[in-house]
Amino acid sequence: MILLVYKIAEYSYYIINLEVDKIPIEFSTLAYFLFGVVVLFKIKELYPVAAFASFISGIGYLLVFIFMGDQYVVIHGFYSTLIALSSHFILLLGSVLLKNIAIAKTKDIKYIIIYTVFYLIYVGIMNIIIDYSQSYLFINLLLKAEILENMLSTTDIANYIYWLYYIIIVGIYLLVIFIFFKIYERDHSKKIMH
Repeated sequence: MILLVYKIAEYSYYIINLEVDKIPIEFSTLAYFLFGVVVLFKIKELYPVAAFASFISGIGYLLVFIFMGDQYVVIHGFYSTLIALSSHFILLLGSVLLKNIAIAKTKDIKYIIIYTVFYLIYVGIMNIIIDYSQSYLFINLLLKAEILENMLSTTDIANYIYWLYYIIIVGIYLLVIFIFFKIYERDHSKKIMH
């Protein structure tokens, strides 16, 4: 609840001050709201979706922080980095707690895919409405494949490499969902045995 209230206050402040390029589109930023609303209102059908989004956000940030934490402090400052680190840690902890009380079923994978599709549509619409070019957003770097733009010219082979890039990204995402649910199943099996 504290995380949800804090994030609502933070993004309300940005909107009131017309800092529209701060309207959240990152996966983890939306996970704050998804996790908070699902837990606060006890929407049990969405526990696995909230647990997954929180897990990906928390573990992803913390893993990257291990290698780039000092750069985060330089770019965002100590206070903002500390808040981001704490918030992502809460998401990771929350995902573990949700995982322990929710029973994930195969149908929940469908809900995660549906959530992901809606999320990507939201990101696309927000990028049309708002200019995020001055913001360093991981989702935009990932979806626009900016890392490839610098390496490739506009040749026919470049198109195939872009397709391969997106196929690999989707494959990795689906693999993470699969691993997440295998962990869920293993933990649930242990509970049944005890």
